[in-house]
Amino acid sequence: MDSNIDFEKIKNFSKPELRSHLKTFEPISWKFSVPMINKLCGDKLTGAFFPEPKWSEPTNIDELKINICFPRINGKQMEFARCIYSAGVVNFPWQVKVSPEMAMTVYPEVLLIPGALFDRMGHRIGRGAGHYDRYLEKHPYIRKIGLISEGYLVDTFPHHWIQSHDQQMDAIITEKEIISISY
Repeated sequence: MDSNIDFEKIKNFSKPELRSHLKTFEPISWKFSVPMINKLCGDKLTGAFFPEPKWSEPTNIDELKINICFPRINGKQMEFARCIYSAGVVNFPWQVKVSPEMAMTVYPEVLLIPGALFDRMGHRIGRGAGHYDRYLEKHPYIRKIGLISEGYLVDTFPHHWIQSHDQQMDAIITEKEIISISY
């Protein structure tokens, strides 16, 4: 595993301790694999995401050949709307970009999902707000594709990190590979 994560050090952390620890890491700058994403998403309406402010903006998002939409947060609920990447606006409570309020709400068939850490079994540690888990619970038909740098991918999570409401990915894309998950 090519990682800057000391898994032996963190495997006994609780999820809140883990999230706090991961926030101390510098984000890994990586260019996602456009051909891998295009291959997995095809012509399906795909929910993407705006990167966190501390992440570098993806330099290759305009190369995507997919039918794309972006999230917005309404209270504790997430929804998706059609807009171009440059139309994203900052949502001040969370300090993250979201699609503008006037953009049309849509229902993606595929979601590209960020995470702080993934394992090869499709489990994900997010930022802790639960937006993706709640959205996916209401829309179980969506294909879930995790996007993560290889440096934040571990073999398996300890059982105490996995909770009943956590949504497992169908696939994970790193800068090096596509991992198909069967569960």
